[in-house]
Formats: sequence, structure tokens, C-alpha cells
Amino acid sequence: MLSEIDSKNALLRMNSSSLQLVSSIANIFWILALGGLGSCAFLGTTLISENARLNTTSVLTTQSPSGGQISSEFDLTDRNLILTRIVIGILFAFLLGLSLSSGSLKFIVGQVVEGNAFSQSASANTLKSAQEYAAILGLTLLPFVVGFSTTLILGIMDRFVSSIRTIFGFTSK
Repeated sequence: MLSEIDSKNALLRMNSSSLQLVSSIANIFWILALGGLGSCAFLGTTLISENARLNTTSVLTTQSPSGGQISSEFDLTDRNLILTRIVIGILFAFLLGLSLSSGSLKFIVGQVVEGNAFSQSASANTLKSAQEYAAILGLTLLPFVVGFSTTLILGIMDRFVSSIRTIFGFTSK
């Protein structure tokens, strides 16, 4: 009888660790997928806006003042640049998303599995819980935003490094 209970407890521990492993792997794939989707969304919106700009420019003027092609900030024909942009978006999403959004994704999945996601009765705590849900949802979608706007992340990192340099008395070149 005692060995049967021990074997059931060992099976439960094994299932719990397997569940944690599957949950961690799913979390990593979620973060990587959102980072990639954010990068691709950036490329898509850039393509749409560049196409609209070129169409508007070609209607207004047939040739640029220098007689050459109109240059854009992001060359959409360079495969290496596009691949690099996607990889950097995924990398930033992984680095920042893993530390900031892992717990929020697990919370949302837990709420959906339990079946009580966003279904609280009206009370004084509803506003507070709605704000908490909004913050959790924002953290869950953070990898998408990071993948979309690597320029924002690079700017934040530059400010952070500049602040650290100032604190330690390093002068910028």
C-alpha cells in the first residue's frame, strides 16, 4: 500500500515537472513568435507606407530633383537587411520578453484554462482588477511591440548606457 502511494506521488511529481517544461517551452515559442510577428508587421507597414509615398510622389513629380531614384530610410529590396531586421526583432523580444512577460502569459493562460477570465462580478475592485488585467495584457504583448520597434529599444538602451556613463563619470567622445 505504501509503495503504491509513493509511486503515485512520484508520477505526480514527474507530471508536474513535465508540465512545467512544456509550459516553459510554450512560453519561449510564444515570445519568439510575437517578436517575429512584430518584425514582420514593421516590414509590412513600412512597405505600405513606402508604396503610398512613391505613388503620391510619382503623381506629383515624375522625377526627383537630382534626377535619380528617391531614397528611402529602409531598403525593402535588400534580403540581408530584411532578414537582419527580423532576427534582431526576435532577439530583442526574447531578451526583454522572457524576463518581463513570462509571468503574465502564464497568468492569462491560467485564467483561460480555469474559465474565469475577466468574469468578475461588479464591485469596488472591478476597476483595480481591470487595470491589473490591462497591465498583464500589455506585458503579454510586449514581445510584439519590441519586435516591431527595435529603434525604440535601441534608443532606450542608449539612454540607459549614457546614464550609467554619467553616474561613473565617463565623458562621451
